[in-house]
Amino acid sequence: MPPRPRPSSSVQRKTTALIFGLWLVTVLVFLPAICCSFVNWDDGRYVAQNPVVLGGLSWRNCSHAFTDVIFGNYAPLTILSYQIDATLLGTGAWCFHLTNVLLHATTVAILATVLARMTGAPGRSLAVAALFGLHPLRVESVVWIAERKDVLSVLFFAVTLFFYERYCRAPSPRRFLAVTLGMVASLLAKSTLVTLPALLLLLDFWPLGRIGRPFSKSTARDSAANGRYPAVSWGHAVGEKLPLFGLAAVFSLLTIVAQGGAIQSDRSLPLLTSRLPNALHAFAWYLATTIWPTGLRPFYRHAASELSTVAIAGYGLVALAYAVVIAIAARRRPELAVGLAWFGVALLPMLGIVAQPGFQGHADRFTYVPHIGLFLAAVWLLGDVADRLRVPHSWQAGWTVATVTLLSAATLWQIPIWRSPDTLWPAMILRDPACAMARMKYANHLVATRRLAEAEPHYLAAIEHATDDWPGHVCRITSVCNLACLYHDLGRSDRARAARDLAVEIDPDDVAVVRMLEQLGGTDSGAEKGP
Repeated sequence: MPPRPRPSSSVQRKTTALIFGLWLVTVLVFLPAICCSFVNWDDGRYVAQNPVVLGGLSWRNCSHAFTDVIFGNYAPLTILSYQIDATLLGTGAWCFHLTNVLLHATTVAILATVLARMTGAPGRSLAVAALFGLHPLRVESVVWIAERKDVLSVLFFAVTLFFYERYCRAPSPRRFLAVTLGMVASLLAKSTLVTLPALLLLLDFWPLGRIGRPFSKSTARDSAANGRYPAVSWGHAVGEKLPLFGLAAVFSLLTIVAQGGAIQSDRSLPLLTSRLPNALHAFAWYLATTIWPTGLRPFYRHAASELSTVAIAGYGLVALAYAVVIAIAARRRPELAVGLAWFGVALLPMLGIVAQPGFQGHADRFTYVPHIGLFLAAVWLLGDVADRLRVPHSWQAGWTVATVTLLSAATLWQIPIWRSPDTLWPAMILRDPACAMARMKYANHLVATRRLAEAEPHYLAAIEHATDDWPGHVCRITSVCNLACLYHDLGRSDRARAARDLAVEIDPDDVAVVRMLEQLGGTDSGAEKGP
């Protein structure tokens, strides 16, 4: 295939205008988030009750940003960004929401720019960025203040891709240093993008065409790279990224150390009988929800205990078929192979195979980076099919706009669920009444707002539905302790004593139990005190 001509200045101006339009649309779609408040789902520890953030920028607070670990996450740049918000805009929830929206929209614009430069196909690149940026699965990352780390990390990831494209055009130590610093910034915002060097290798294959196709002596340049990027060997492509792989190893080790307690919990979730079946289920769920994003919620229970052998086998076949498609496409359809492989590689750290990422079985936010690859594969595949069928480009553009409009509407429908704990947890309970975590969180909010009588049934439901694994144990022991304190405040001494004794029986050394006993004033007399 002969090299495509470089785009004219008029085409570049049109592309720039369209990218700005996409940035503006993304801002407008997510702007209702500024009406949302803090929620009792990590927002307190990160921002609302964190003096390091609420105090704004100072040498002392900045030093804390680089030394504190919150919920097992080392994210100093994220904490710094909160501090900047508090200093410049104030400490209201709307300030942090507005910054999240602007950061996400900027990521979408940078991604569209980078893909257009790499592929030479601005229309399709805009479609990928629009599908990625406006999909309802983005709501959790953008509208949840505590997930600023997601939004900021992916922004730096997009910047890293921008630097990498420049490096591949004209390699130099200075340009590679920019790539390295971009990766460091991304990992300092959230340490999950340890797969970045592997994703860059996929881009080397397609669309950059720097390295040859597997099982073939030809190069991938003839598919999309247009001869703009110097070809290198596989060995060179891997060797130049060794510093990046080293960074990934260092931050993986830091994450293991920071999440030591959480990783210990994996003992209650064995690999073969729990984490692997859940990973197969989660992988299929991510694929299905990308196409049909309904029933979204902030917490999804670990699915392993509810999966039959037949279901696990079915999900395994889905994963196997997915891998086979990648292998077949690698020779003739590199864009399809790279897009699908990107999705799998980027998703791997969040599947819980090596270590369980938190309490949930899967999460909307885990698709943030993986979705880029999946939409890349879908747009190029459907675009090529439409071109072969001689579908006019105006029709293709119309279908894309219609799809993006539907996704935007679904996103606008999803955002109000995060308006406050009074909307978030009831919506969650409506969709999954047996979720102990949602019951406990909603009851905690009811207690915090002094609606004590309303909280009791939710604590009881949380205790009833809590599973026997580690996440279930945390929900059960915390709910029992909080219920004891609730009964104490209501003056129901007998029930407070019974709940207290049950908590001590379950685990007398648990932090929640120790805190409860301190609040009640001891193991004997605490429950006897009046409200």
